[in-house]
Amino acid sequence: MPAKKNGSMSEIWSKIAALQVELMQHQTALMAQHQWLVQRQVEQHQWLVQRQAEIDKRQAENDLHWLELERKMDQVIATLAEHSRILAALPDIIQKRIGFGGSPQQQP
Repeated sequence: MPAKKNGSMSEIWSKIAALQVELMQHQTALMAQHQWLVQRQVEQHQWLVQRQAEIDKRQAENDLHWLELERKMDQVIATLAEHSRILAALPDIIQKRIGFGGSPQQQP
């Protein structure tokens, strides 16, 4: 038995053409969505690069700040060491009088 015909050839070609049009519309919509997504990705990447540059700049500023603090702390330590050396070189009586060595002499 021959297969049942669902329509004439022209109807079949018409349906195929309509399906192709619909397919092209979907492809166009998908391409537009893809383009939008790519643009968003580019924008996000640019934002991330900018943000990372800001973070790197701040980190460099912080590093310089900490180096300056360490330099100042080294100066303070050197000054304190020099003062300690000077005080240690003073005669015992003066050290005691200023409260550096032992307990200060009690005043009457």
